[in-house]
Amino acid sequence: GAAPRAEAGDPWPPHGYGYPERPPREEVVEEVTGDDGALVAAVTRNSYGSLILNTSDFMFIDVDIPPEPPGGGLLRAIKGLFGKAPDEAESRTRGRIGAAAARRPEYTFRLYRTFAGFRCAVVNRRLSAASPESRRLLEEFDADPLYVRLCQSQQSYRARLTPKYWRCGAHRPPARFPWETEAEEQRYRAWEREYVGLSRRFATCRLVGQFGRQ
Repeated sequence: GAAPRAEAGDPWPPHGYGYPERPPREEVVEEVTGDDGALVAAVTRNSYGSLILNTSDFMFIDVDIPPEPPGGGLLRAIKGLFGKAPDEAESRTRGRIGAAAARRPEYTFRLYRTFAGFRCAVVNRRLSAASPESRRLLEEFDADPLYVRLCQSQQSYRARLTPKYWRCGAHRPPARFPWETEAEEQRYRAWEREYVGLSRRFATCRLVGQFGRQ
């Protein structure tokens, strides 16, 4: 399906989060159809209020930057005294992505920087999340293991489009879909308006490069 219901590619939020085997229920905000009228993607709102793009064959690859080892922050601070301290983990991760992309010249990848790492989008071909080729690419790019599991179990890709609420200063959503009462939905809609206003000042990712020419 084009609209799976499981978040992927991010560290655990402060109140706990999992990768369910079955899609959780999310409100569908927008459906995207192709020229033939068939559903190709859907935008949903997840359990903590972020908008999520769900698609079965527009491939996203989430690659996390490894966490800094103990004492690494201090070492980087010392290096910073003598000039700008390079983010070695980020540079190594981006280098691995570039090498993986170079081995796959048949694809064009757009590379985005996210809060915790990178997101690659395959922009010149459709590639089913259920296909063996999808699994091979995820492994070659050393994708986040939880994201790989999600893609295989849900046979879909997900990409978060708006910030997590705690990163833009919003409160936790007062309820979750499906609403049990009309009053509960009204409280949620009030929260949603506040969240949308706050989130406008924050980017979820930024384009940093492209591999391939198509």
